Amino acid sequence: MKITDIKTYQIEAKLKEPFWWGNGGNDKRSATLVKIETDEGIHGWGEGWGGVGLFKEMFQNTVIGEDPFEREKVWKNMFDELNNPIIYPGIGGSAMSAIDIALWDIVGKKLKVPISVLLGGKVKNKVHVYATGLYYTRKDFKEEINERVIEATNYEKMGFNSMKIKIGALPIDQDLERIKKVKSSLKKDTKLFVDANQAYDLRSAKYISDKLYEMDIFFFEEPIMGLDVEGYKELVRYSKIRISGGESLRTRYQFKDFINQKAFDIIQPDVGNVGGITEFKHVQSLAYANGIHVYPHVWGTSIMIAASLHLASTFTNLPISSSPSQFTQEPIMEFDQSENPIRYSIGIDNSFKFKDGYLYVPEKPGLGVEIDENKVKKFSIDG
Repeated sequence: MKITDIKTYQIEAKLKEPFWWGNGGNDKRSATLVKIETDEGIHGWGEGWGGVGLFKEMFQNTVIGEDPFEREKVWKNMFDELNNPIIYPGIGGSAMSAIDIALWDIVGKKLKVPISVLLGGKVKNKVHVYATGLYYTRKDFKEEINERVIEATNYEKMGFNSMKIKIGALPIDQDLERIKKVKSSLKKDTKLFVDANQAYDLRSAKYISDKLYEMDIFFFEEPIMGLDVEGYKELVRYSKIRISGGESLRTRYQFKDFINQKAFDIIQPDVGNVGGITEFKHVQSLAYANGIHVYPHVWGTSIMIAASLHLASTFTNLPISSSPSQFTQEPIMEFDQSENPIRYSIGIDNSFKFKDGYLYVPEKPGLGVEIDENKVKKFSIDG
């Protein structure tokens, strides 16, 4: 089998209601998709955070004509093309991710097995997930708090026993009050996580982590600048709650120092950023060897959700336990619940079975989701 073509699609859709976080905001949702075609008529879909179109000509020289089964070789060739300090850590890494995911999809379809089988087989049929939402949507402080409380309790009603709220867009004391009100509205056993999107300096992050500990917050995500290894290392040793991050890091080479120096309690690689499924497994293995938990970051379409589910289904408990418990040994994956018109609309019956806080791993070949190219084109902004 040989790769014959690479097609790229930049897709987006407007939101009914804008939302924002500590350092940005959205009035639309977007994704970068890639379709890889082969001489046997089998195609695969991948998703990244951009860059595929920019590097398409470069990738044509390293990907087209290659065998999708030789994924490590193709990954190496792409990395070698991008291997300089300007390109690979950024959108080049995202472009590699999208292509790599598509290759795994092709091989699974060819062999008529899901990607989890290609990865060595599932250790679980369902993956514990937490709800991501609880962004900022209201300028009025009281309205904002009331809306977040309603949203959080609705997630509980849906079956989630954990969820993540944003911090960093308001003065610290107001943000802490907002978190406290949401946390107090939840059941005693429901876990609340906090995500700052790199909003604070180290001293502020220490102060906030103390306050979050008093509220029984489970983890504090991206409190400081994303590449500050020494800062994270110090914060991990200071904080009484878990410190997490890494969604924007690319490849094992950016994760290496964070992991080896235990600068995270939890790493959160994103399959659309880190280098695809191939590189995600390398990073996860390195983290597990250092006793660091891996919670996949997921904020995309059904393609990214499926790829992340297949990966997470192969994660053993950490540490190994004969009676693993949630939030202690059992890994958990992000499951975005914020508005996203393109999440499932690019395919045919692309929703996932969710029950009692768990997502079930797709059983169909490859990614296990069916993408409709005509539907993708409807959302495309490429012209």
